[in-house]
Amino acid sequence: METLEAVEAYRIRLDDLTRLLETNLELCNWGRVIHQNEYRRLHRSHRERLTLPAQARYEEFVRQFPEVCRRVNLGYIASYLGITISTLSRLRARRAKASACNRF
Repeated sequence: METLEAVEAYRIRLDDLTRLLETNLELCNWGRVIHQNEYRRLHRSHRERLTLPAQARYEEFVRQFPEVCRRVNLGYIASYLGITISTLSRLRARRAKASACNRF
């Protein structure tokens, strides 16, 4: 696993997690909700990648993760969106131009 920034991570052995989920109803429900939410997010992301044009994918990404856009290498963002770096650069320039026009 590689991270883009310093993180504090924890780990739990799978058999220990399984035992916890089998013996603690509150943790089991918590785990189920997290799993469902991540599944929905992943499904939406895949669906958008297949159906939305690049500009719409980029706009949604900026809306969801505004701080990431300022801190992360553009190559990573382009890869996440399934577009080339040059396409991402054009989208960013177009967005910047539109923002500048909206200020006046």
